[in-house]
Amino acid sequence: MSESQQLVDRSGANNPMYGITPINAFQSGANHPMFSKVAANAMTIYVYSIDNVLVQTFSSQVACAKWLGVNQSSVSKYIKSGKVWNNQYTFRNSSLLK
Repeated sequence: MSESQQLVDRSGANNPMYGITPINAFQSGANHPMFSKVAANAMTIYVYSIDNVLVQTFSSQVACAKWLGVNQSSVSKYIKSGKVWNNQYTFRNSSLLK
């Protein structure tokens, strides 16, 4: 096998890192210190229908984004702009309600 073919065929068991646990693997999932905790700076997000009826409440923008299937930055932009998302929902955060 030529040297270039050996470099290309480094998948699975041929990879030199195969079977080695990464150092940060123990800091993921249930072993992570922030697992199932909400960050101290997270704000409550309220999702309202166009009729101004409360539809859902979330503990963070990330949780709201997961529910909608979009990126967190999209939720943040719609909160700041006050625009209607997908002709369905408006978003408000806990700091805007005070």
